[in-house]
Amino acid sequence: MTIKELVTRAMSTLTDSCDNTTYALLGLMAEVGEVAEIVAKGRRRSELRIDNDTLVTTSCDEEIVNELREKLGSEIFDVVWFCILTCHTHGINFEEVIERGLEKLAHRKATGTIDTHTDH
Repeated sequence: MTIKELVTRAMSTLTDSCDNTTYALLGLMAEVGEVAEIVAKGRRRSELRIDNDTLVTTSCDEEIVNELREKLGSEIFDVVWFCILTCHTHGINFEEVIERGLEKLAHRKATGTIDTHTDH
């Protein structure tokens, strides 16, 4: 799937009541919070841990591991949807945002500035 196809399909679900900046921004913040909540609850239940900046499933139960991955993936997609909506409500081309972001990261890596205080 291309980014253009992603945007087209995502925006095909847009309803009039969702087509505004307030909903886009507050929804984005809420979905990011839901990603964090999955990690927090997983840690509390000893199903996840963060080990050297890596999210690690600690459960031996494959069903629990698959459920965590499914929930996390679902919420990450919701974050993407709200990013697309935020671009839409501001008249910003999401494809161009992705391309510019990738170019910026490549430049930072090439110049050795990806890990410095100028990385913003």
